[in-house]
Parts: sequence; structure tokens; C-alpha cells
Amino acid sequence: MCAPEARAGASGSHRRRPEGLAPRRIRGRQRSGIDSDNCQREVQPVDKILGIEDLTSVGTWRGVVAETIGVLVFVLVGTGTIIATGALDVLSGSVAGDATVLTGSARLVAIALGLGFTYMALVALTVGISGGHINPAVTFGAVITGRMSVAKGVVYVIGQVVGAIVASYILKAVLTDAAIGIEGTLGAVAWNAIAVDNLGAALVIELILGFVLVFVMLAAVIGPGDSASPVAPIAVGLIVVVGTLLAWGLTGAGMNPARALGPAMAADLWTDHWIYWVGPLGGAAIAGIIYDGVFTGRLFGNK
Repeated sequence: MCAPEARAGASGSHRRRPEGLAPRRIRGRQRSGIDSDNCQREVQPVDKILGIEDLTSVGTWRGVVAETIGVLVFVLVGTGTIIATGALDVLSGSVAGDATVLTGSARLVAIALGLGFTYMALVALTVGISGGHINPAVTFGAVITGRMSVAKGVVYVIGQVVGAIVASYILKAVLTDAAIGIEGTLGAVAWNAIAVDNLGAALVIELILGFVLVFVMLAAVIGPGDSASPVAPIAVGLIVVVGTLLAWGLTGAGMNPARALGPAMAADLWTDHWIYWVGPLGGAAIAGIIYDGVFTGRLFGNK
């Protein structure tokens, strides 16, 4: 702890140096009551590093509520689109009762647009409240780049996960087994062993998807902050559309750990679930390093 700049005597007055007498130096430094360098090196409290004080902010909890509702709506509408398009096939008898089978490009486009447009709208609606993350990978990217405290990031992710789980159980409660499908996957993501060589390849695909999405979020929404373009959410939504078109038949196009967790919990399907966390979060870390290391210079202290 830093001491006062000069030590006081018993009476509280400072000792006066005789006029003309040079101050005594120790190892080339002028002696004083304290070493100012040591003051500058004083370790910051843990709550400052973790941002514990953010938990007392009303704005933080508004953001948590916005993220919880945002992910809830995203899973309800986005995952609901997956189930609904499958249900149409079941009702028409074209899939012999299995709503989880991709029946053609028309359904794929409907799913991609449903997920992408919903994400775009939610980012636009919540960006002024929570930053418009609607995805734990995006929140992780904001934390590792120093744009959000650890404590705030943790409560954001908790809210996002709760929203996804609640939405999935709502879908499970209101839909029939025929609509959900014989296997009852509730839109849970899973990698395709026919199209993807191995689990490692599936992990790489999810990492790439997470990288692209978080990089665009950092560049278009989070990085610019209040100066972000009004059309930035459109760019983010299009990334979700394209990512879904690309990877739906490969890994289920997770991209969002919360969106993967909710249906997995409601349907009790956990096979290789970890790749839908490790992939997007790893991609988010790489996106943050490249964005701040190459494009903003913040990684090297050039703000």
C-alpha cells in the first residue's frame, strides 16, 4: 500500500532540510518518503480485474434480461422453424414420419432464413440495451477483447442459456410427437458422419463458423459501439443465413452454444455436444485476437 509522500514526525510536521543542503540519494535516486514506482505497480483489486462492480449496475441486469429474452425468442422462432418445416413433411407423408430428415433445398433455405432473419432482428432490437450478442460465443469474444468484464460476461451467458432452455421446453410442451419427429430431437444439432470425415473435422467447421460470426460482430457491432452503422445487424444476419446454408448438412450449423444446449437438454441428446461449445468459443478467441491484433491495434496497446 502506498504511504504518504513524506513521513511526518511525532508532532505531525515535516522535517526541514537545511538550506543549501542537497538531498541524499540512494543508488542514484532521490530519497523521499516513498518510492513512487512502487505505487504505480500496486496490484489492482480482484474486483477491478473481474468487474465485480458491474453486478451492482442496473444497466448490467437490463442487458441480462434483454439477452435472456433475445435467446428465448431466437430458439423459439429459429428452432421452431426447423421443427415446423419438418412437421410439414410429416403431415404430407413425404418423410415417413421422421421430421429430422432434410428433404430438399427448399426446407434448407427456409431454415436458414428463419435463423438469420430472427438473429438480425434481435441484434437490432437489443444492441442499444445489451450490445446485441444473443450468443455466448459473441459474449466470450467481447470479454477476451476487454470490451466486457468477466463478471458481466458470466451473467450474460447464464441469461442466454436460461433463455434457450426455457424456449426448448416450451416447444416440447406445445408440440406433438409427430411435429417434433419420431426421434424427438427438437431441432438439436448433430454432425453428419456421412458428409463429415470425423469429429475433428466437425469441430473445425464449428470453429470456422464461430470465427466468422464473432469477427463480423466485433467489426460491425461491438467494436464501433455507438457509431455502428444502422445496417450492421443485416450483415450479422446474413452471416447466420450463409453459415446455415453451408453447414446445416454437415454439423447442423450450431454457431451458437446456447442454441445448441437448449434443444439438447430438452431432448436429452448429448452426443458430441462439446464441439458446439469448444468450436464457436475457440473461433471467438481467434476472431478477437485477429481483430484487435491486426485491425485495431488494441492488442498491442495502440488504442
